[in-house]
Amino acid sequence: MSVETQTLAVPAPGREPTPDLPPIPGVDPTLDPRRADPRAYRVGRLRCWWARILDPVELSASSSRWSWRPAVALATLYFVLGSLWVVVSSSIVSGSSITNPEILKGIGFVGATSVFFGALLLEYGRRARRSANRLRELIESTGDLTFRYRIWPVVRFDYISEHVDHWMGMPAADYYAQPDLFVRQVHPDDRERFGQLIAHATSDVPALIRWIDADGRVFHSLIDLRSVTDRRGRIVAIDGRIRDVTESRRDRAESEVGAATLGRLASGDPLLQVIESVCEQVVDLMGVEIAAVGLPMPDGSVDLIASAGDVPAIQNLKIRWDEGPLADGPTGRAVQERQPVVMTPDHPSYSAWRQLALEAGVSSCLAVPIVRGGEVVATLTLWSHFGNPFDAANVGRFDRIARRLAFAVAQLPPMTSLADDPAHPNRPVMPPVDVRRALDEHRFEPWFQPQVDAEGRIVALEMLMRMRGLDGEVVAPNIVIPAAESLDLMPTIGRTLRRLAIDHATPWFELGLERICLNVSVDELMTPGFIGEMEDLITRDGVRAEQVEIELVETAPLDSAAQRVLGRLVEMGFRVAVDDYGSGWASLSHLSRLPAHVIKVDRVFVRDVAVSDRAKALVKSTFELGRSLELITVAEGVETADQSALLVELGCDLMQGFLFSPPAPAEHIDALMRSGERPFWPVIASSLGRPAKA
Repeated sequence: MSVETQTLAVPAPGREPTPDLPPIPGVDPTLDPRRADPRAYRVGRLRCWWARILDPVELSASSSRWSWRPAVALATLYFVLGSLWVVVSSSIVSGSSITNPEILKGIGFVGATSVFFGALLLEYGRRARRSANRLRELIESTGDLTFRYRIWPVVRFDYISEHVDHWMGMPAADYYAQPDLFVRQVHPDDRERFGQLIAHATSDVPALIRWIDADGRVFHSLIDLRSVTDRRGRIVAIDGRIRDVTESRRDRAESEVGAATLGRLASGDPLLQVIESVCEQVVDLMGVEIAAVGLPMPDGSVDLIASAGDVPAIQNLKIRWDEGPLADGPTGRAVQERQPVVMTPDHPSYSAWRQLALEAGVSSCLAVPIVRGGEVVATLTLWSHFGNPFDAANVGRFDRIARRLAFAVAQLPPMTSLADDPAHPNRPVMPPVDVRRALDEHRFEPWFQPQVDAEGRIVALEMLMRMRGLDGEVVAPNIVIPAAESLDLMPTIGRTLRRLAIDHATPWFELGLERICLNVSVDELMTPGFIGEMEDLITRDGVRAEQVEIELVETAPLDSAAQRVLGRLVEMGFRVAVDDYGSGWASLSHLSRLPAHVIKVDRVFVRDVAVSDRAKALVKSTFELGRSLELITVAEGVETADQSALLVELGCDLMQGFLFSPPAPAEHIDALMRSGERPFWPVIASSLGRPAKA
């Protein structure tokens, strides 16, 4: 039985409430398992005290607590009752006084056995505590969240893993103090199901439950529950284990959406039906309440051509992408910035969009641009009513779905495009791209973009992929890359381009070039033999490892295996660059886990550095961070003289952008490298107001 379709056999409804039983948070009283035999639970507190006498060990978040008081109390009670029995029985039988030697010997025997009895109980407690601690450490080593939830005679947590703070964003002490807090963090759509699980007290199959932590993050879990019964068979507590399956579930959902999209295209379905299907699958599989695809219209509005989910909630959002307050919403900013944008209504800015989002009951929103031919032709926008499911890894998934959607649009013939719909303008469709044939015919070539220092020298070159069509014209990378990814050809293309890039760069090193920067995806990094490939590249042409910089083109957090590969490459002497610093996962937390030598400031901040004090402060702090960590800082997207002058003033090490040179073929770069030691000094000097011959 699958997790998603599991049905629960819950107690039959209709039981009368029992006043002396405290309610279980989140559980319908008619489903309360204690109502089956309420008489058995009436003397709960007395029996709870007796259970603590027999089992003095209690679980806790840090270690098992052990109490010596029950053992001492039981031994003392034995001594008192035993002594009383000796005195009373002797007085009745022989009329002896308490000072009689026989009575004193009896009391002494009872005292000695009491001490022995107490010592046994104390030793039992110590051994039980050690066993409980070993069991707790074994459970905690799995990384799962475990707990014991007592439902009788009081409702409370007996134990919850200490790393609940990492999972839920709140310390274990809060859960001990507020037993209902756990239920309140269950996703609202799953609370009824969670209540049924608690009522059932045992799950035959792990059940899928979503949670919202204190920061609003939504994660998916599989939860196992087992009932704890006493000697009379009464359910007194529930043991649970929660396993985080967010990444695996979202990975599977992304794969299913992508496969279904390609399948519907292969069957010849019209474009609008394919897009509608993508929206429906995103809502069904990927944990959002609303998904919509819209077209940026010439009048500045965004026309939603397909949507799924709670669509009426967003009908009054008035999405726009042109200048104005409503364009500061996620969709408008995604169109303007050409990158995914996440927003929540509690953000202090974007007041116009914030008000509309609050009225629509939106808790978070993600907008992803769908780019084709270098232009944003559509947007994929997703809304959530509960929490914020759009963490950096999930944003990457939706970005890949948008790229597949762009590729799908590019592959459709004109008769299945939006041109068939009279309500929408005619939009040309790009012809199919035969990536495999282009690779066989050697039509892939590396282009390069210079990284320039404050003196106008070309210090490094970033290698970029370009493919020429049959007519000799360059095909846009955003068309080529999805096509190559769909055929799993990116690793092969990457190996080919890296080899050609090193061949071109070898003579440039003799002309003063310090580094060649090679873009590498995480998938390529984890390809078997990648380390050997890099070693062969430098040994074949006599290039030093420190002259090669590996620039990760994805900013999602790397797993331990990828980090080990990077660590091995750094040990061999290769350099590592963190791209798009300040955007998504390329932040302090990301930087702390990577053995980086270079950080590249995202072009979004560079774009506004000369007009925004906030952007200027952020860029300046990044440069100061780079200096303190002995990292080289590179500013991407430098397009104006004002930006260049300010970046030099702030202490930027290297600049890269169209102000100096767009990505260019090897012949153009070769001419630049041979034109002089400082080919871009005139550009730098003019931006600084200095003589060009300084």
